Amino acid sequence: ATEVALGGVTGVFTSVAMCPFEVIKVYVQVHGTSPAGAAREVLRADGPSGLYRGLVSIVCRDVPFNAFFYGSYETICAMLMQAHRVERKEQLSFSSIFVAGGVAGSVGWSLIIPFDVVKTRLQSGEARGGTLNTMRSIVRAEGWPALFKGWTAAVVRAFPANAGLFVGVETAIRLMNRTMGEVPA
Repeated sequence: ATEVALGGVTGVFTSVAMCPFEVIKVYVQVHGTSPAGAAREVLRADGPSGLYRGLVSIVCRDVPFNAFFYGSYETICAMLMQAHRVERKEQLSFSSIFVAGGVAGSVGWSLIIPFDVVKTRLQSGEARGGTLNTMRSIVRAEGWPALFKGWTAAVVRAFPANAGLFVGVETAIRLMNRTMGEVPA
């Protein structure tokens, strides 16, 4: 529960911090301009608020993603610890950590992909009118499956990316603990 709550709260902060960069990235992808050109065009067209286009959809994506991502990771690790009959996460093999991180990332993206689709449409300028209105418009015009466009690519990317992330985190934790003398080598 702690990891779920912490993950959810971090999603608010990461959403606000990365929204302008997401807007510029999507603009570059859609319009084929440079990042500086994209920023100038967004600012010219919509002012500073244009850099926060789609913020609500990013929050709707990142809060549950981080909550499910970290919560799933810790739950999977706890199940693996029980299966391997170890008492601490530091005793799990790196292959177990790799699987736990990869599955957690895949679970997280599977649950939030509709909000990512909405975010991309809002930020590309293809849609206007807010997160829920955009979601309704997509469903009316294209059906429910349209909210899951890109799911396969997102999950295929999420598995190795998040597996690697947690192998890195757990490696760093183990090295720091050994350096500080908290865990026997």
